[in-house]
Amino acid sequence: MTDGDLLLNPHDRALGRAAVASGRLLNDLGGAHLEAAGNLVEKAARALETGDEAKAERYLERACAYPYDERELLHHGPWAAHMFLHDEVTDAFVHSHVDDEEWLDVALEQAATGSGLGREHLADILHELSAQARFYELTPRESRRIRKALGKRSMSPDFRLAADASIAEQVAVARELIETALRFHRALHH
Repeated sequence: MTDGDLLLNPHDRALGRAAVASGRLLNDLGGAHLEAAGNLVEKAARALETGDEAKAERYLERACAYPYDERELLHHGPWAAHMFLHDEVTDAFVHSHVDDEEWLDVALEQAATGSGLGREHLADILHELSAQARFYELTPRESRRIRKALGKRSMSPDFRLAADASIAEQVAVARELIETALRFHRALHH
């Protein structure tokens, strides 16, 4: 057996089965935390839509109470809020007709006039769509409009949160991203 064989089959390494099982457990746990945080973010968004600030705050505090994921390097609550915004934008795109760019008009306006992390994350999401235009099936015109409006951007959203960020800091970020998603939705469905 060569060193290459050991790399290809971790079960053959000393403690290989334990390492594989441990990795699967960490994947399952991180996935469960993210799924739960996503559920709580959706409930917080519904509470914000109905004006129930206290309920939204409670949901967000719970979503942000999960421990920092050292493996994925993320806070579950803010990441779930980013994905809530991402899903809002991509769902609008997917449900639009090929020649209907209203979703993009609204998204670019929000990215130009918004502020803070919400604006930055929205711009990052649009950049991701443009950078992966073939996967998302953006028209060349849509992709050009995004690149012209936003220029080059990172595809890794910056949450501006340290690994030891407090729940309150995480809640503020998550709330801003949710509110950005809700503003986008309202503007699109005026």
